[in-house]
Amino acid sequence: MYLSFLQKIYRKHSSLVKKLLHIFIPYRSVRTKIKMVWDWPYGIEDFKQKENTLLAENNQNFKYFLSIVAIAKNEALNFKEWIEYHRIVGIEKFYIYDNESTDSTKEILQPYIDAGIVEYIYFPGEKMQLPAYDHFLTNFRQDTKWAATIDLDEFIVSKKESLVSFLKGQHKNVAQILVPWVFFGSNGHIKKPEGLVIENYTKRARRAKMYKSIFRPNLTLSTHVHKHFVVGKMIFPNMKDIMVNHYYCKSWEEYQNRATRGDVYHGNQFAKDTFTKNKFDQNDINEIEDTFILQYADKIKEKI
Repeated sequence: MYLSFLQKIYRKHSSLVKKLLHIFIPYRSVRTKIKMVWDWPYGIEDFKQKENTLLAENNQNFKYFLSIVAIAKNEALNFKEWIEYHRIVGIEKFYIYDNESTDSTKEILQPYIDAGIVEYIYFPGEKMQLPAYDHFLTNFRQDTKWAATIDLDEFIVSKKESLVSFLKGQHKNVAQILVPWVFFGSNGHIKKPEGLVIENYTKRARRAKMYKSIFRPNLTLSTHVHKHFVVGKMIFPNMKDIMVNHYYCKSWEEYQNRATRGDVYHGNQFAKDTFTKNKFDQNDINEIEDTFILQYADKIKEKI
C-alpha cells in the first residue's frame, strides 16, 4: 500500500518528484531505477512480482555472450559494413527483423543466415520497432547473455578495452548499460560518397544526446527504444570509455532517402513529415573530429 501511494504521488507530481530525486539522490543509476519502478504501468507490486519471477528463472547457460537486435526497412546497402564491424568487435549473433523491405535485404543477409550468424525474421506492419523487440524477448531472451538494441546507422565503440572485456568486467548485478549516444554529422557531404560510412563521416557532436541500451534479456521485463525495464542495476558509462556512434545525417542525399523508407517506430507518414532540410540542419553537428573507429576500416574492407 505504501509503495502504491508513492507511485500515485509520483504520477501526479512527476516533475517535482524528479527534481527532488536529483537533489537528494546524487547517483544517476539509483535515480533511474527508482523512476523506472515508479513508471511501470501496472504498479509497483506487479513490478516486484515479475522481478522475483525473472530472478528465480535466471538462466546462465547461454548460446551467445553478446548479440544485436535490430529492425530494418530497405537498408541493404548498410548491412555488410555494419555486420562485419560488429563481428570484429565481438558480436556473435544478429537478430534482424525485416520490416517489409523491398530492396535486396534478404539476399545480402542470406550468407549470414546460412552461417547461423543472422536470425532473420520477416516482420511486416507499421510502427513495428517495439513489437519486434518484444518478439525478441518472448522468443530469444534465454539465447544470449547480453544484447544491444541499435539501428543500422549506429555502431558500438568501446574505447579503452574490447567490448567483450568491457562487458565481462561488469558486476553480475548489472542488468543494463546505458551507453552514450553521440550524433555524427554530414562532414559537408551533399551526395553520398564512395567508401565506408565510418570513413566518410568522422565529425560529431561534443556531447551525447541520449543513450542506447546494452542489456540482459533474461532480466528484462519490457522494451523501449532507448531504455528497457530491467531487473537489477543500471550503469551510465563515460563516453570516453564506450559510446554509440550514431550516423544520423550522413549526406543530404542519404538523409532524403530516409523519408522514402519510412520510420519503423513512428510510421511512414512521420518519416515524410520529419526528414526535412530543417531537421537535417538541426542535427548536422560537426563540432569535433573523431577517427577512433577508423582502426577497423581495413579489416571491414577485407570482409566485404
